[in-house]
Order: sequence, then structure tokens, then C-alpha cells
Amino acid sequence: QGNVMSEVDFRNGELITEECYTREDGEIINCQEIFGEDDYRFADRKN
Repeated sequence: QGNVMSEVDFRNGELITEECYTREDGEIINCQEIFGEDDYRFADRKN
């Protein structure tokens, strides 16, 4: 997998965008695939 970097954009405490990519080749990947749907970052999105 390598090192996964993520870039997040918060506004007023709300997660606007989150982009994950690998440091080796800069390939954009789905953050949820890496961290899992149960990760706290996605918990508030299920409702």
C-alpha cells in the first residue's frame, strides 16, 4: 500500500472534501477503501 497521504478541507468544523493519494506515485485513491467505512471521519456521513 505504501504511505497514504490525505488532504482534507474543513470549513466551520465540517468536512468538505477529503482526497487521499499515495505518496509514491501520487495516485488518487478512495479514502474509505483505506480507512474503512467505520472510521470516525465517515461516521457522520451515514445518516
